[in-house]
Formats: sequence, structure tokens, C-alpha cells
Amino acid sequence: MRYVNERLMEEARRRYESFALRDNKPLDKAWLGLGAPSVYKPAVEAGLMAPLHGKATPRVLNWYLLTEAGVKAYREMFPGSEEGTSLKYRDGSLI
Repeated sequence: MRYVNERLMEEARRRYESFALRDNKPLDKAWLGLGAPSVYKPAVEAGLMAPLHGKATPRVLNWYLLTEAGVKAYREMFPGSEEGTSLKYRDGSLI
């Protein structure tokens, strides 16, 4: 379960730094997850993410936002991300 949440948070980081950051969206307002409810269920149950419109629609792709706990976890996992500095290649150079 923890691995699934780490993957979803990694995807949230990719979406944030690729799209939301350039549009100056705050971390708690950015749409950072897109997928079926079954994929995001572990993150929702852990309190890290919530469906954009309050309740996920079954069998279709839904957008997800970070919750307050999700924002805290995100900042702990990816320090510097909100400045656009956490995406790096293996050699340490910025993407």
C-alpha cells in the first residue's frame, strides 16, 4: 500500500512541476491526479488525496487534489518542488 501511495505522490510531483507550477497554481488547488477511483483509492483512504468534485465517479477517470495531509506529505517528500527544483536527472542536473 505504501508503494502505491509513493507512486501516486511521485505522479503528483510530476504533474505539479510540469503543469501547475508554470501556471502559478498553489499546491492545494492544483489538479495533480487523474485516474480511475480504484487506482487512487489507497491515497484517498490514507487521507492524502481527494476527488476534485467531492465524490469519484466509478469506471471513469477522475481528477484528484492533495488534501491538507497530502500537501504536508508532499512537502516532506519533495523539498524544493514548489520552486521547481526537485525534478532532476540521475546525475543531479535539473530537468
